[in-house]
Amino acid sequence: MAKFLGFGPNMEIQFSGKLGNVVGVARKDGTYYVRSMPEKHKDAKSPKQQQQRKRFGAMNKLISRLNPIIIRPIWHGTSRKLPGATLFSKANYQLFDKEGKITDYSKLKMTVGSFAVPFGMRFHNDEESEGVIRIEWSQYIKPNTYAPVKLNALAMCGDDIVLLDNQDIDEENCMAQVSLPFAKGSEVHLYVFFSGNIVPRKPTYSNSHYFHIETL
Repeated sequence: MAKFLGFGPNMEIQFSGKLGNVVGVARKDGTYYVRSMPEKHKDAKSPKQQQQRKRFGAMNKLISRLNPIIIRPIWHGTSRKLPGATLFSKANYQLFDKEGKITDYSKLKMTVGSFAVPFGMRFHNDEESEGVIRIEWSQYIKPNTYAPVKLNALAMCGDDIVLLDNQDIDEENCMAQVSLPFAKGSEVHLYVFFSGNIVPRKPTYSNSHYFHIETL
């Protein structure tokens, strides 16, 4: 059975072992190649192989959609040895089941970073404004930055993925809000993270915090 290794320089999946009618080979010198199985194994379609294909396919689809908005700007560069797509996949691959479905949205790591987040974060729907989510906190020891701290939110609703970035925060009232572009009653997986320029012209990000909501 194939073992997932990560992604290559052109975002192609890399694996070791047999997957369908091909074999992935990773050498100790860092080189990688794929070779075909002998013809007699061409039609091998065991349940385990099909499950691996579904998991690989689902992860690759998610990474492709997140790459320009989350992975490239945030994950890429956090390691000198591995590209951002590989780091993201290693952090989240185990959350995909044999059918390629996400088993626990609350455990998805959308962002990683050392930027400080507020204490006691909570959320609720703004009853006066449709689709508006209020995010509140008890205290925020804000880092010293070259620009105002911003709140960012990535929302997943069915097949839709929306990034609401660079939202202003109300420091005096310890809150911020985001307006979700989804219909009333929609189930939304919301990942909130903060960012700021601790050094000039280079934003630093926090870990993401998960909220499960239903829009009003």
